[in-house]
Amino acid sequence: MRERELLWLTGFALLAYLPGLWVDVMDVDAAQYASISLEMTQTHSYLEVLHRGENYLDKPPLLFWLSAWLFEIFGPSNLVYKLPSFLVSLLGIWSLFKLATRMYDRVTGLRAALILSTSLAWYQFNNDVRTDTLLAGFVLFAVWQLYAFAEDRKPQQWLLGFTGIALAMMSKGPIGLIVPVMALGTHWLLRKEWKKIVDPAWLAAPLFITLLLLPMFIGLYRQYGWEGPYFFLWKQSFGRITGENIWANDAGYFFFTHTYLWAFAPWSLLALGALVSGIRKGWQQPKQTQWLQLAGWVLPFVALSLSRYKLPHYIFVTFPFAALSAAAWLQEMETQERYRKLIRWLMLVFVPVMLLLLICIPVFIFPPAGGSDYLLLLSIFAFIAVAVWMYRKMRADVDWSGSAGALAVTVLMAVVLNGAMNSYFYPQLLRYQAPAQAARDVQALQIPLDSFRYAPQRPPNIHSFEFYTGRIQTWFHWSDIDICKPYYTLCQRNYLDSLDLHGCGYTLYKRYADFRPTVLRLPFLNQYTRADAVDSLYLIRFGRHPKPASIEPNN
Repeated sequence: MRERELLWLTGFALLAYLPGLWVDVMDVDAAQYASISLEMTQTHSYLEVLHRGENYLDKPPLLFWLSAWLFEIFGPSNLVYKLPSFLVSLLGIWSLFKLATRMYDRVTGLRAALILSTSLAWYQFNNDVRTDTLLAGFVLFAVWQLYAFAEDRKPQQWLLGFTGIALAMMSKGPIGLIVPVMALGTHWLLRKEWKKIVDPAWLAAPLFITLLLLPMFIGLYRQYGWEGPYFFLWKQSFGRITGENIWANDAGYFFFTHTYLWAFAPWSLLALGALVSGIRKGWQQPKQTQWLQLAGWVLPFVALSLSRYKLPHYIFVTFPFAALSAAAWLQEMETQERYRKLIRWLMLVFVPVMLLLLICIPVFIFPPAGGSDYLLLLSIFAFIAVAVWMYRKMRADVDWSGSAGALAVTVLMAVVLNGAMNSYFYPQLLRYQAPAQAARDVQALQIPLDSFRYAPQRPPNIHSFEFYTGRIQTWFHWSDIDICKPYYTLCQRNYLDSLDLHGCGYTLYKRYADFRPTVLRLPFLNQYTRADAVDSLYLIRFGRHPKPASIEPNN
C-alpha cells in the first residue's frame, strides 16, 4: 500500500469522529466535568475548583480550564466542551506518526497513526470525554519530543517535551510523568544507552515541571493546605495501590486484560502478536530491540492492574504504544511468507463481528421509529458509500490478498462501524439519558430555574441536567423548604412516595425512561426487554396544592 492510500484511510478515520462532537455529554463523568467547567465560568474561580459550590479535589484542573475558557468565548455546548480534548487527541495521533517515523520509517508511522485512530477506545474517549483524552495526547507528545531531544539535542525539544509532561500531569496526575519515564527510561536502559540516561539536561526538568504546575499547586494549597498537593502527588494515584485511598471496586488483577481485548479492537490480537514477537526478539537481541513501545504499553498496564480501583478507560493511555508495536511488527513480518496468513487472520478476525454489530444497531437495537430516525439512518449509508468509493479508488493499487488488503478492509469496516456509532447509535442511546432530556423540557416549559430544587433522595447523576439548563442546582432538605411554595424537581418513584408521606401534593409534568449510557447491558440493548431494564425519572412540581396526581406508567 502506498502512502497515498494510507493518508486516504487516515482521513476517512478522522471523519468518523466529527458526528460524536455534537452528541450529548454523558452522565456521570463527562457531564460532571462539563458542569464543573460551566460553574467555573460562572464563578470565575479558576485556581480553586468548585463543584456545586463545594471544594472539588478528585481531578486536576486542566480539562476544566480549557473547557471553561472556551465557554467564556463561544458559550457552553457539546462541541465546545469536547473540542479541546479532540484537538489534543489529534496532536497525539500526529505525535505517534512522528515518533514512529523517527524510530522506523514513514510508512510505519502512517500505519501506527491509522491503527490508533481506528481503535474503539480512541473513538470512545473522544465522544465520552474525560481527563484521559488529554492525558494520552500530551503523553504521546512528550515522549516524541524527549525521544527527539535525546537524538538531536535541540533546546525547543526539551522545552516542549517537559511542557507536555506538565500538561499531562495537570490532566490526570502523576501518571502523566510515570508513563514517559517508563517508556523512555526502559528503552535506554535495556539498550544500554547510558549517556541518554545520565544526561545532565534531565536535572533541570523537575524545577521546570514544578514551575508549570505552580498555578495548580497554589489552588490546591489555598483550598486544602498541604493535603491538596499531597493528594495530587501521592494519595489519588499511589494510594489506590497502598490502600491509603479508600476508593476500591474489587476489580480483579486481570480486569484490564479483557478490557484491552474489546477496547483496542479491531487491533488487539495483532498487537498481542507484536508483543510476543517483541519480547522474543528482545530476549535474543536486547541492544537492537526497540523497547520504547513495549515498556510504554506493558509496564503502565501492570502498574494500573495493581490498583484497587479500576475503570476501563484507565489503560487507554497505553494504547498508542500498542499501536506502535502492531505497526512495527506488521512492517517487519509482512515480507516473511510464513507470517502472512497469521497477520491477515489477526487483522481480519474482528471484521465479521463489526459487520454483525453494524447490522444489529439499526435492525435489532434501535430500529428507526420516525422521520428523524430515518435521517440519522442515512448517515450510516453515507459512511458505507464513502467506504465503497474508497475501495474502488484503491482497488488497482492495493494487494487485497496480502496484509495491505487486510489492513484496508479492517480500517474501512472499523470506520463505518464507529461512524455509525457516533452518528446513529449514540444519538438514539442518549434519548434515554433522562436528565438531559428533562433539561430541554424545562426550558421549553419556561419553568423558572430559581424555583428548581435538587432532591437529596435522587442519586447525584443529573450533571447533564445542570449543564443543559446552565444552572448548577441547589440541594434541599425537608427542613429547608416551605411546602406552600411551588418547587420543581427531578425524582424517582420512591421520592414520590416520600412526598405523599409528608403530605405534599405534586403535579406531574412528564415521566422519562432513564438509563445510564456508559453502563450498557444486554437487557437494555434488546429492544424487547428494554422497558424492564430502564428506570423512571419524573419532572414534578410539589407543594401543598394541588392534590397528588396519578401517574400513568406509560405516560
